[in-house]
Amino acid sequence: MAAGTIFWGSGSALATVALKDTLAAEGIAGAVRYYGCPAEESGSGKTFMARAGLFDDLDAAICWHPSIVNGVQTTSFLACIQACFRFTGCASDAAVSPHLGRSALDAVELMNVGVNYMREHMPSDARVHYAHYQHGRRCAERGAGLCGITLPSALAAFAGRRSACLSA
Repeated sequence: MAAGTIFWGSGSALATVALKDTLAAEGIAGAVRYYGCPAEESGSGKTFMARAGLFDDLDAAICWHPSIVNGVQTTSFLACIQACFRFTGCASDAAVSPHLGRSALDAVELMNVGVNYMREHMPSDARVHYAHYQHGRRCAERGAGLCGITLPSALAAFAGRRSACLSA
């Protein structure tokens, strides 16, 4: 709970009510709308909401993130693009027929090796993150990797390069 994300919903709802009450008390006309944003940390909830036109008629939109301090941050944040890659393999008996096996986990690891080699061709302020998941007991049969790239500019060009690298 270090980030205090459990307070997002209730804190935002309370701020919405407080803003509505302040507008009424000051005699200022205006509409206040509250949105919950699903999949905020890595699912880009606001992106899908904006694409659907939910913010088109707004004069202002306010969002916040809980922290250990109360203040306004003027820091810029990195853009992020993330993709999930799933690999399917074929298990085989390591003693009798190892040559018939195709390891999904090996495919995930080779993908990460390719992404790591791509780092030297990225701007110095770019970051690459990845994680292995969904392996369970039989790593040879299924594997998945999550790959994310964060950088402040030229995101689309590098995302395309990443996809080309990983589909090769």
